[in-house]
Amino acid sequence: MRTIKFFFAVAIATVAKAQWGGGGASAGQRLTVGNGQNQHKGVADGYSYEIWLDNTGGSGSMTLGSGATFKAEWSASVNRGNFLARRGLDFGSQKKATDYSYIGLDYTATYRQTGSASGNSRLCVYGWFQNRGVQGVPLVEYYIIEDWVDWVPDAQGRMVTIDGAQYKIFQMDHTGPTINGGSETFKQYFSVRQQKRTSGHITVSDHFKEWAKQGWGIGNLYEVALNAEGWQSSGIADVTKLDVYTTQKGSNPAPTSTGTVPSSSAGGSTANGKKFTVGNGQNQHKGVNDGFSYEIWLDNTGGNGSMTLGSGATFKAEWNAAVNRGNFLARRGLDFGSQKKATDYDYIGLDYAATYKQTASASGNSRLCVYGWFQNRGLNGVPLVEYYIIEDWVDWVPDAQGKMVTIDGAQYKIFQMDHTGPTINGGSETFKQYFSVRQQKRTSGHITVSDHFKEWAKQGWGIGNLYEVALNAEGWQSSGVADVTLLDVYTTPKGFSPATSAAPRTTTRTTTRTKSLPTNYNKCSARITAQGYKCCSDPNCVVYYTDEDGTWGVENNDWCGCGVEQCSSKITAQGYKCCSDPNCVVFYTDDDGKWGVENNDWCGCGF
Repeated sequence: MRTIKFFFAVAIATVAKAQWGGGGASAGQRLTVGNGQNQHKGVADGYSYEIWLDNTGGSGSMTLGSGATFKAEWSASVNRGNFLARRGLDFGSQKKATDYSYIGLDYTATYRQTGSASGNSRLCVYGWFQNRGVQGVPLVEYYIIEDWVDWVPDAQGRMVTIDGAQYKIFQMDHTGPTINGGSETFKQYFSVRQQKRTSGHITVSDHFKEWAKQGWGIGNLYEVALNAEGWQSSGIADVTKLDVYTTQKGSNPAPTSTGTVPSSSAGGSTANGKKFTVGNGQNQHKGVNDGFSYEIWLDNTGGNGSMTLGSGATFKAEWNAAVNRGNFLARRGLDFGSQKKATDYDYIGLDYAATYKQTASASGNSRLCVYGWFQNRGLNGVPLVEYYIIEDWVDWVPDAQGKMVTIDGAQYKIFQMDHTGPTINGGSETFKQYFSVRQQKRTSGHITVSDHFKEWAKQGWGIGNLYEVALNAEGWQSSGVADVTLLDVYTTPKGFSPATSAAPRTTTRTTTRTKSLPTNYNKCSARITAQGYKCCSDPNCVVYYTDEDGTWGVENNDWCGCGVEQCSSKITAQGYKCCSDPNCVVFYTDDDGKWGVENNDWCGCGF
């Protein structure tokens, strides 16, 4: 099984080596590794280069092009075979990474994996933050991962929008060789792009600033390089364009927080009402909005489709895929980040209401279901699992030998199958599919998702770490419409009181709302102003970005805090106060907002 330890053993060891195999080189020179030669590094055309191969076997080469370009080829499909080639700029650990006002990287690569011995490969920006002479910050190895095959690191983190695209950021601890020499425990910071690519622009400095914004320690910048790496694999990376620079190219000054003002068309955080389309070469959009993940996807066999985001987790999907092998899906829900086993969650509930119909079919079908994955990395004896809780379908539904169980007062048939195809790990492999198929179809209701997980475990089926819980509308060789007008996924049972002495919440909803704004409307989040940003002067400012710090607008080409209430106005309109603790625990979520408890009474949780 691949592990994070394997993934990073190589890249860390490379910079720890004192050997300089080739010194300076020139454009057109081909450097090779293997047969006892494991490294070359130096500077050519003003850009650093390094090629490295573990001593476990295999071979590789790096041909230097003009500027920072290069071509790498490797054959390391052997046990623990590890190869990398990278080029970029050395910064010499002269000052903190966040003290550079701007660092950009442009690249274009033809990148593919040609062989694998249960391995993987990736294309990423790579470097280190040194902490010598800097108090209170860790030694850090960092990665901005743009593309990968078969596996990519993952951990609990958060989604951010940089350069109009969505990245998941998280950190890990690792023990191994470092650029300081020897072996020690250090931090690894990650930004993993959610929509893979092999060319584009990266505002590297915005990743540094976003990491700092989370309170992660930032040391002195050692290097910024584009890295092609393979673990137990073979492949080719032909980097035909590469430039790393510290003066912004002919554009307006960028906002100093998370980069360019996010573009809603790029799949990042976006406003309600945004419509995403697939077809004509565009086959996917994914991201997070209003705290819920979303994805729309269409196979490249033809057809088209759209997904319009509503408030909360609601959405409307329309598809026209009544062609041979046409496949469409749209889903929204919660990402759980594969942090713990699905059965370790005491409770996961999902409420939904949908108008759902199939309008055409080319011997196809469609379905409405809860959908997700159980990951098995780091777990022994459990499979990778794709799961379905199918509520409604047209023309066909999976079936196999199984048993009937009763969940939420309804009968479901549960069974499992083996399947070979693409997975969330990237690439294709054989994995398990777990099914719960409702025997009386419906398009609205409540599902205790955690009870399905527990029932599957009761049968002795292996349960891995929970990746996601989402409501999915899917069509195969069909056309249709799914209008999801109610959708909520939550981990505390509704009606549960966090303290027996807390005043119970009334279920009555006031039918009128005051038109006057709350007294705290013109305030923006204290977490925003604490970072040196101002509140936006326009009380009706447009929200471009939302994170744990609050809602962000833009004025004078810089970020500002949008003047929104500290908690939902639907909560304060009922006479409840906003919680005084900005880090209040959310005990309950409904259409009015997020609810906490203070002084044995309900209050509105803010950002």
